[in-house]
Amino acid sequence: MPTGTEMEALKAIKKRGGETNLFGVASEIRLSSDYARIVCRSLGMADYLDIFRSGKIRLTSKGWKAVGGKDVVPPEGEEAAEDGSAEAKKKEPETRHEKYQRWMIS
Repeated sequence: MPTGTEMEALKAIKKRGGETNLFGVASEIRLSSDYARIVCRSLGMADYLDIFRSGKIRLTSKGWKAVGGKDVVPPEGEEAAEDGSAEAKKKEPETRHEKYQRWMIS
């Protein structure tokens, strides 16, 4: 479970549509960018956030659940239909290595 500051960071990201950058988080909860980086890295390691090399930070499904978001992202192991319909397609769970590779490419 996230700490108080981590929860504030998750709520700040939710407020910005579930996706922002480090400086968006820092300015929203009034922290230094260095401390915000530490908080976001901790949340990324706990799988509440996806952090990309480009600097983008995005809530994962676990992150959405932590802040009380419902039906915002498909459940774990499912992918939203490309035509925007409510139907979701099943997919294999992503391994840690695949997730790492995706982070390094982004």
